[in-house]
Amino acid sequence: MDRVLPIGYRTLQEILTETFGDVVHVNDRSYTFPNEDYLIAAAQRLIKKNNRKGLSFGPKWDCDDFAIDFVNLIKKNFAVTSDSTAEGIAVGFVSYRDIQTGFHAIVWFLSPDSEVKFIEPQTGQLTTLSKTEAQSAALVWG
Repeated sequence: MDRVLPIGYRTLQEILTETFGDVVHVNDRSYTFPNEDYLIAAAQRLIKKNNRKGLSFGPKWDCDDFAIDFVNLIKKNFAVTSDSTAEGIAVGFVSYRDIQTGFHAIVWFLSPDSEVKFIEPQTGQLTTLSKTEAQSAALVWG
């Protein structure tokens, strides 16, 4: 699920701050890199599970709920199954101003080559943010 060598808090903070600006909150002392294929598969499994429970997009269950639910699932699984020496996994959510629809929340993760990537937790697909969207972030948590 994750890479063995962790990165430090400051390194992750610097990478995310460069991408999003000064709205980043990370809490663990060290982080490991998630596996992209695992994250996509986990997102798709969570979508199916939520659909079976009747959880679909609406006023009571919207983008931030999808993102937080997914991030919590990944962090819980990391805590239970990982043999990494890292305290956390480099996955979190970002709330930003979407150019077309207003504020939106999606999931960010850090690849082993230190690239910030994104998953839309409502579809389980990789997505991108423009530089303008990334810099419009109101909250980045991980």
